[in-house]
Amino acid sequence: MKNSQLKYWTLGSLALIILIVFSPLFHNGFVEWDDWYYITHNKLIESFSLSNIWTWFTKPLRGLYQPLIQLTFALDYAVDGLNPAVFHATNLLLHIANSILVYYFVFRLTGRHFVAVLTALLFGIHPMHVESVAWATERKDTLYAFFFLAGLNYYLKYIEKPAKKTYNMVFLMLILSLLSKGSAVAFPFVLVLIDFVRQRRWLSKEVLLEKAPFFILAFAYGLMTFYFHYRWGAARNHTGLPMTERIILTSYSFYLYLKKLAFPLHLSALYPIPYGISAGIYGIAYLVYFIALIISFFRNRLVFFGLAFFLSIGLFLITVGVPIIIADRFTYIPSIGLFIVFAYGIDTIFSKTGKTIFKYLIVSPVIIIFGYLGYLQATTWHDDFSLWDNALRQGYEDCQIRTKRAAALIKLERYDEAMQDINRAIELDSTYTLAYSYRAYLYNLKDKYKEARKDFQKVLRKNPEDIFAINSIGYAEYKLGNYDTALEYIERVLAKDTADFYANKNKAYVLLATHDSLQACPYMKRALRHVSKDELKSEVEELKAKAASICP
Repeated sequence: MKNSQLKYWTLGSLALIILIVFSPLFHNGFVEWDDWYYITHNKLIESFSLSNIWTWFTKPLRGLYQPLIQLTFALDYAVDGLNPAVFHATNLLLHIANSILVYYFVFRLTGRHFVAVLTALLFGIHPMHVESVAWATERKDTLYAFFFLAGLNYYLKYIEKPAKKTYNMVFLMLILSLLSKGSAVAFPFVLVLIDFVRQRRWLSKEVLLEKAPFFILAFAYGLMTFYFHYRWGAARNHTGLPMTERIILTSYSFYLYLKKLAFPLHLSALYPIPYGISAGIYGIAYLVYFIALIISFFRNRLVFFGLAFFLSIGLFLITVGVPIIIADRFTYIPSIGLFIVFAYGIDTIFSKTGKTIFKYLIVSPVIIIFGYLGYLQATTWHDDFSLWDNALRQGYEDCQIRTKRAAALIKLERYDEAMQDINRAIELDSTYTLAYSYRAYLYNLKDKYKEARKDFQKVLRKNPEDIFAINSIGYAEYKLGNYDTALEYIERVLAKDTADFYANKNKAYVLLATHDSLQACPYMKRALRHVSKDELKSEVEELKAKAASICP
């Protein structure tokens, strides 16, 4: 078989294996976790109107400037509306394309077919990469990686045969990658690492001028991203820990990333911070890693490249301001560096002994196990309940996870189980207001209006402008017969949003209770004109029936 034919058969097999591992995606739906903002309730993706396109490219969404993400979501929406299979298929196609780009990049870099195949295969099926593909919102990862990896391939081509056109393509890929996710600011550093492997003169005038535009663009984009994060509030410390303790925790975070990349067990959509842990001992992982980095700098350029590649982009793995210790999605691109080191080590050791068959005997079980674990992990993203139920089954007992599973149980109308989760969440963290909000909602469903009012008042003490809580207290007061107090809360909502469904519905019911049906009709009609996909069908039908019997 010719080399070109072998390559195509290899890449075809790679794509097929990844497709099998990720096949559960086609049965998965959306999850409320950010899919709500980016897709299911994002009016900006429902058309390619000039105003929408202008908004994509001029305004950040939730503190992130990622216009190409919204553009691709709009393309998916244009195909078949909010059909989750279309969104998941796009993510999977991008992931397969990225795996192929990994193969070409590593083969160009090393000239070793086995190293390139194994690296691409590990990238394609690793269980920690499931989150980036199975979570529709994480189009950010798959899309930014596509342009990032394409840019690296173009750069290797440029080094081999310098041409202005190729150089411009490298720069264009960086722009497109940045417009997909800010993590692409690490791109210029990877170019420098490639220069090191290819023994280019780092400090020559030619190379410095060649890199300058990339560093300037990345630096400017990084500043802009930080500004948007700061304006949105994402740069604040949400952990409740002082900076010194958060920095110490990064050693434990680094250790966990290395551990789970090697042994991808007990994976979760959310890894809560283990408060009270003594993370100092885990600094050994840092120490060993940096010793290996220093030794490889002098003895093996490719190993140094892999270790430094993980660090150069892996700096963004550490989330010192948010209440999580690690996140699977943050390994999507950085892990390539460690996969290269592993594949190169296996290939080198057994090539020297002449017993090349053994490297396949060692690698095959790893691929089978990782593929199976990846398949199982893909199934956990089926819906909200399976996602958060898995997190709890993996041993991550946390108020956020309990509350998220409770929300999923409420959607399934499993109210007693939801109440158990909410009460447990409040036991774990008595200051977590979202848990009180859900518990109060459940109390309202169970006609326990005094208990609901008490919990919602706790929410308002921390978040005085919480519309859901204000609306719900108004409803509880109405049910308790305190009509004047109910109207005070309802009017607070209507002052902010005259089209709010629940505020209009609740005001209509209060007016009906006070025998003022004539004034209730306009509020009934307004509520029915502004029904969203989130309203309970039973409540809408009840309101329609009342309006039909009362209103002219």
